[in-house]
Amino acid sequence: MSSSTGDHTRVADNFRTRLNRRFGSGNPCYACGSDRKVRIPRPTGDGARHPDATATCSESDHGKALIIASFVVIVEVVSDSPVSVDTIKKPREYTALPTLVQYVLVDSREHWALS
Repeated sequence: MSSSTGDHTRVADNFRTRLNRRFGSGNPCYACGSDRKVRIPRPTGDGARHPDATATCSESDHGKALIIASFVVIVEVVSDSPVSVDTIKKPREYTALPTLVQYVLVDSREHWALS
């Protein structure tokens, strides 16, 4: 997990805030940040990614869990890493995961989002 620019962090924080507002209180769903991991199955063994925002509705993902197992939303803000990682590799990995309902790719530099 690498460090992020201020714009990158602001966009990710805004997504988490809006998701949590949309879920409302009393709802088991909530959004968390890049400090939580998503397990990615790979041919060479499981790996993990740190999406910029992840939403889960599973009680098992609450508390001290470091790995989100039942995420429903993943938000990835395009970074200065190689374009192929953010626009090809990560989307392939995330969209192959069975619990994912919505994947959002955001580019704060160009002001666009793909969902």
